[in-house]
Amino acid sequence: MTSCCLQVVQRFIGLHLKTVPISALRCERTRVALQEGWGGRTIDVFPPHRFYRMFHDGAEQEARAAMADWYYQRFVDGHLCEVAKSAGGMHGGSLHRELERLHLARGIALDTTLRNADASLVREAIRARVQERFELFQSIRRQGYACSWDYIAVKENDGSYELTDGHHRVAALDVCGHRFIQAALTNPITLRIAARLGRKLTTGPGYQCPGKGPSS
Repeated sequence: MTSCCLQVVQRFIGLHLKTVPISALRCERTRVALQEGWGGRTIDVFPPHRFYRMFHDGAEQEARAAMADWYYQRFVDGHLCEVAKSAGGMHGGSLHRELERLHLARGIALDTTLRNADASLVREAIRARVQERFELFQSIRRQGYACSWDYIAVKENDGSYELTDGHHRVAALDVCGHRFIQAALTNPITLRIAARLGRKLTTGPGYQCPGKGPSS
């Protein structure tokens, strides 16, 4: 029964996926992305692409430091901690949630503006985020990208494809020499439910869900 259900889920999800050349992708056009100069442009203009390139070329510590500085500048100095994710900000995002968790562990209710933030905890949260990003990069460099039921999402826009989710993954794939991705053209509630079901049906450590796109 589990096998049959999984096949149905895989077929359903496959209907929503399309192989897209990385060269046809454009970064999201949110207000923040446009203000920072990479919105609507190719993935190599997305700042983390430069950090992944540095890391790939052997400057690993420099790459980590540069990405950490980028996060700090945007999150704290640029006040993106106060800007909604829908506008390209970082309020409520994974870094923000981790920082809230670290402060709550010390009995501190974090202010939206970070005025009561512990600077050491901000740096700790950013270091953890940077570590996750480069672990992802190293995984992609070793074996490509298996989606793990978490799809890169795009929308078609005047002959190109605008990324709505997955900028870091695409940047890492591009640096590692991949030329295509598989992406979800839409992200309807039915697709999210199917992905959630797929996670429950697949527990084996060696399993790869549908969506590992061609790499050359």
